[in-house]
Amino acid sequence: AFLLLIFFLMSAVIAPPTPVNITAPSASERPATVEGARLYVAAGGELIGADGLVIQNLNEFAGEPVTISADASLPASAFVRVVENMRIAGITEVHLIARSDFK
Repeated sequence: AFLLLIFFLMSAVIAPPTPVNITAPSASERPATVEGARLYVAAGGELIGADGLVIQNLNEFAGEPVTISADASLPASAFVRVVENMRIAGITEVHLIARSDFK
């Protein structure tokens, strides 16, 4: 049993840390697993990629699903601008990550 435990610990995929500190809003439904790009929206409205760099050109994500982790203190108007810029760039599928309060 101990060897199996070690095997599973060594072969597990550990999630990389987020490039910015984000406090996610809470959710009322269980999240679905989505493939594609993962972007972060900081409290100031900056759109940041998984590599920690500010995204300048959203066109590189056109045609693929995008998952967004937005800070809970981000104003709704700033979030709407981010999503509108994604629509203009050709991104048609956007998923928002929220903090789960499930028991």
